[in-house]
Amino acid sequence: MMALVWLFLMLFVQETVFSMAPGRTAVSNNTSVPPDILRDFEVLRQQYLKNPHDVPVINALGIIYARVQQTEQALMLWRQGITVDPTYIHFYNNIGSALKTQKRYDEARNVFISGLKVAPSYWIYYNLGLLDWEIGHWAEAARSFEAALLYNSEFEPAKRKLKEMGFPLPKGLPQNRLPSDASFAMEPKPPVSIAPFISELPDPLEYKVAIEEKPFAVKSKPVKSRVPESDNRVDIAQPATLTVDFLVDSIKRKIKDSEPKVIALTFDDGPHPTLTRQLLDYLKSENVSATFFVIGSRAEAYPDLLMRMKQERHEIANHGWTHKSLVSMGASRASSELERTAELVGALTGKIPVAVRPPFGHTSKSIESMIHQKGWHQIMWDADSRDWQDGNSTRIIRRIVRDFRQGGIILFHDIHSGCLRSLPVLIPALKKCGFRFVTITELIGIFQAAS
Repeated sequence: MMALVWLFLMLFVQETVFSMAPGRTAVSNNTSVPPDILRDFEVLRQQYLKNPHDVPVINALGIIYARVQQTEQALMLWRQGITVDPTYIHFYNNIGSALKTQKRYDEARNVFISGLKVAPSYWIYYNLGLLDWEIGHWAEAARSFEAALLYNSEFEPAKRKLKEMGFPLPKGLPQNRLPSDASFAMEPKPPVSIAPFISELPDPLEYKVAIEEKPFAVKSKPVKSRVPESDNRVDIAQPATLTVDFLVDSIKRKIKDSEPKVIALTFDDGPHPTLTRQLLDYLKSENVSATFFVIGSRAEAYPDLLMRMKQERHEIANHGWTHKSLVSMGASRASSELERTAELVGALTGKIPVAVRPPFGHTSKSIESMIHQKGWHQIMWDADSRDWQDGNSTRIIRRIVRDFRQGGIILFHDIHSGCLRSLPVLIPALKKCGFRFVTITELIGIFQAAS
């Protein structure tokens, strides 16, 4: 009987969430939602239909709803998610943050504390501190910021808050971190299989978004927009007409004994809900580390992919929040964009990124100076695959070989399938030539040591 009740409850959540779709005006007028994130919505929706218990998909859908000010739909999804997996910490963080935004402080506090009972997340401690700071409970806020630092001593946002409030950095574990009288009204329930009862859901978002931003082109040639590809798994069994042996011969002609045999693979503009996952699968199979220059607005929607990048020894770097030109927005706003992304990455992974790649490679002396003043590194590239221009793996590989250099940086985009088609030729060829794959930070260390 109880299972039947929860079956109808979850069906009600789905029908309600996916029927209360915002209109075109609500979406198109919301400048905080990049068009590429909205294009992900249909990908996520199809994944949800296939598996309504996929918690990362539920989480991402909720984030997109929240960005178009459909907070109640987002809350419904995240609450449904907790019934599927009560240990998924991002749901507690998102629900608490959404309730705090609505000034439902008591509810938000109970959700944060319930999340802390699941796992001692420094990010939730930080958000609990922000809640108390917002309502003027400074002592409680400081205690939460201290707890955040005790679980992650490098979490810069908590350090800044304590400094702003005039509190010293913690030396010991703070007392009474979790109020004993805290309770969470929504008790987690066991998951209920509802897949057999779903035939077709109405479109969750009605949107028609024009592509507003175009890539910054150094040359005057027209270029295609860097729009993420759809939910299609890429066949990399026959990646290119060029053979590994042919590529080995081409690379060997450029090798110099005086330079280290290292190369840095970098991937911009992600993460993507399917292509990034497939790329990570391939890199793991080859035991290759890379650097991902993530867009903050996309990273927020796919926290699981960032956590996987960290666990598999990849470097996560900063590519801004919206993928707009830092030069066109000015140094002050550009600084805010980069800091917002840095804090998100730091909250998700425990480490603030130190490498920054300006979107489109568009920079200036003032932007570069601002990046360096923060103790970060501005990173460009040596060989550009231009995989966003076309998905032809042979042309992609020829572009890379043309500009290839030892100790160099190769630019790909993990929102396009071209990299997946060309890497199964490029990586084996580089291995045959004796190259080692390093992250950007490792590459910087190698050249600093050699200087």
